[in-house]
Amino acid sequence: FDLGGDSLSAMRAIAAINTAFGIRLPITALIDAPAVGLLSRAVGSTV
Repeated sequence: FDLGGDSLSAMRAIAAINTAFGIRLPITALIDAPAVGLLSRAVGSTV
């Protein structure tokens, strides 16, 4: 969101991540992880 993202973009990103990895990452994971490295940790802990 700091770089101009909006809620629709966030939902699309989470849907793409969930589909690609076969997981159910909540939207809050994207909000709580403002950097790609932090988001990758969230995905890794879910897989």
